[in-house]
Amino acid sequence: REYLEALEADRRRQEKLAAERAAASLQARAQAEVERLTRERLELRTKLPPEPEEGASGVVMVRVRLPSGASQQRRFAGQATVSEVHDWVQSLDDMPLWRPEKWNLVTSFPKSVPQLEATMVEVAAGAAGLALFVEAA
Repeated sequence: REYLEALEADRRRQEKLAAERAAASLQARAQAEVERLTRERLELRTKLPPEPEEGASGVVMVRVRLPSGASQQRRFAGQATVSEVHDWVQSLDDMPLWRPEKWNLVTSFPKSVPQLEATMVEVAAGAAGLALFVEAA
């Protein structure tokens, strides 16, 4: 009987150790993902094209509502793509550290997800401004 109790205690200890190792591994992977996304955010900031001058022709003012409810705005050249706006949003400190494929930029009315290759002039339909919001994919 003591032998069986000792075996059961050993089994419980092994299960507890395995669970602790699995949790530590999961936490390490999550931390590595946060560090990778933070590095990518900083890289995106350095790759963003300069913001066009205020009043320049063909410029579209883009306002984006983030998941936190905060809004950010920036001017983009009319020929800039939605992909460039996506990169800008991903580079913002107010944007959660989500993987880029896990969220979309969405127009509010009519609600649609513009293609990443579309230009700002196309998405804004000739307007000088464009309102977008971030939606989880």
